[in-house]
Amino acid sequence: MRLSGVLTIVGMPASGKSSVGRAIASRLSLRFADTDEEIEAEHCQTIKGIFLAHGEQTFRRLESECLAALLCRGSSVVSTGGGVVLRVENRKVLRVHSHVTYLRTQPHQLIQRIRRDGSRPLLDTADPLKTLEELFAVRDPLYLEVADLVVDVHSGSAAKTADRVIAAWRAKGWLVPQSGDESEHPR
Repeated sequence: MRLSGVLTIVGMPASGKSSVGRAIASRLSLRFADTDEEIEAEHCQTIKGIFLAHGEQTFRRLESECLAALLCRGSSVVSTGGGVVLRVENRKVLRVHSHVTYLRTQPHQLIQRIRRDGSRPLLDTADPLKTLEELFAVRDPLYLEVADLVVDVHSGSAAKTADRVIAAWRAKGWLVPQSGDESEHPR
């Protein structure tokens, strides 16, 4: 399959963006990038470390720079950090330079995934569920604003979610057969 542009995945922390993005990229033999992983590699520091040492505003600036660079690479799958939609310029660049899929997951589902995960600085609070609910209230409308496709993730593996996303992308014409693709030849 040939990809028509960059496909980005947005959603709340722990919604499965990285796992689903990796599975999609693997199935379609595409490059995969995760903005958080790219930032950590470039700055030799964890996201939590960047938050603690330099603050959220510095991290958001680094995130914007990383997103813009990744969207210029051509056909690929890019998973973003959960807060990427908070900046107007990020929402604009997402809409203009990529096809955006929002993995929509409710806070009560997310809390089960992050209970023991200490790597998420915004959720390092006395009441992570309440924090997730507050983040969701702010971010959900922003994710919906940029999304070309919304996939509700209730349960299931990353592989199953990846299959659902790929099927939806095909239906939208974002994935097109290349000569020699098995999908061109009916059985």
